[in-house]
Amino acid sequence: PEVKRIKPGQILWNALDINTRGDSPNRRYVPVVLSVITENDVEQLANGVPMSVVANNAIARMYKEAYEQGGILSTRDIGLLTLRSPSWVSKMRLNYEKEHDCLLPHTGLLHDMGSCISHKTTIIRKVLVEKKDPADVARECNHTQ
Repeated sequence: PEVKRIKPGQILWNALDINTRGDSPNRRYVPVVLSVITENDVEQLANGVPMSVVANNAIARMYKEAYEQGGILSTRDIGLLTLRSPSWVSKMRLNYEKEHDCLLPHTGLLHDMGSCISHKTTIIRKVLVEKKDPADVARECNHTQ
């Protein structure tokens, strides 16, 4: 990322490289720029949007931003960035995923790490029950086919 262009509310973070598992002895990290808080977040809060909604959106945004830059965040990463426990982050992520019918890219999903429920259930439901094209499902789930 172009680190000289970090805006107020953004932070430079070393995220796990997408192609490296967190439990690998040869872990690789990539620098990513994450928007912890944006002008839009401030406007929403000023307009009475509940903090929980803004926080949910911010967490989702950071997961997505890291992934778009070749990195992957864990709940521990987000917890450190937001000064919250990993269990709180996990709860917020699950709420966002349920509300938006999506899966956010994180180590539990992409590397099957931690106590995260596997993405396989969601993928099977989308292909078999919802009759979606597997290529579309792979894209929606941030997964390879």
